[in-house]
Amino acid sequence: MLIVSFVGGLLLLLAGGELLVRSAVRLAEGLRLSPLLIGLTVVAFGTSAPELATSVDAALLGAPTIAIANVVGSTLINSLVILGAAALIMPLPVERSMLTRDAGWMVGGTLLLLMLVWDGWLEQTSGALLLLMLFGYIIMAYRAGLDRRGGGELAAPVGPGQTPVAGGIGHDLDLLFAKLGWVLASCAFAVGLGLLILGGIIFVEAAIGIARMLGASETVIGLTIVAGGTSAPELVTSAIAAYRGRTDVAIGNVLGSNVYNMLGVTGIVALIAPVPIEPGIAFLDLPATVAATALVALMMASGRQISRIEGALLLSGYALFLWLRLA
Repeated sequence: MLIVSFVGGLLLLLAGGELLVRSAVRLAEGLRLSPLLIGLTVVAFGTSAPELATSVDAALLGAPTIAIANVVGSTLINSLVILGAAALIMPLPVERSMLTRDAGWMVGGTLLLLMLVWDGWLEQTSGALLLLMLFGYIIMAYRAGLDRRGGGELAAPVGPGQTPVAGGIGHDLDLLFAKLGWVLASCAFAVGLGLLILGGIIFVEAAIGIARMLGASETVIGLTIVAGGTSAPELVTSAIAAYRGRTDVAIGNVLGSNVYNMLGVTGIVALIAPVPIEPGIAFLDLPATVAATALVALMMASGRQISRIEGALLLSGYALFLWLRLA
């Protein structure tokens, strides 16, 4: 039964991710906003919903430390595993705004959280500050997206020097979504998001059950299965976006999700209750997350793209972290 649930959750994730990517691009065109903005805001917020739901639930149940550990683990997976996997599928070109604005907010938000928890606590005032910064980021990204309105840019289906994946059912779906109005695209986006969240819940519960049957420890489950499961929507969405040539959505989804995790999810958890921070999180996991986001920013700045080789390095970095953390 667990295997059936695991496969069923994975299929729901794949279906939801495919629908979410296609409808998000169509929605961006209908609203005359850049797909990058949609990826940074709407898609990123939607795929971060499992982290938010899991962390808030843990905080309400009196386990805020688990909530913070989930956010940190998910951000590490976003930065190293998801970007790495997407770059292996297709190199990810980097727009200037991604580097000067979004990557800066991602690294800065992670570094700020590290500073706020250095004394072993994340207070409610700190949570309010994090949420205020998130609000400022959303306004800045939205205003930048409005400034970049223009049909020519939005019509480009893929990143610079790349070709779209054509032929077969994928090509037919592209033609179908091109005919959708933005209202129908919004409905398709909502359905895709619902499938992602439902698939993520089923996937995580089944994966935890399988891991426990195999005798895995709670630490291994928390660092890998729970964090990886709540990051599954980001992984599926970015992988499908990269495969379809929508590299702007693929990388924007990860950058935006990391900002929401560091500023939004942790801010909400801290407002619910002050969070005691375990030494392992404050002195190992969060510094590793700062290093991972800084590494991503450096790769984005070098050559203005994340190459396949750099994607493999990111994946290797996560394997190294797991070895150091679990050894």
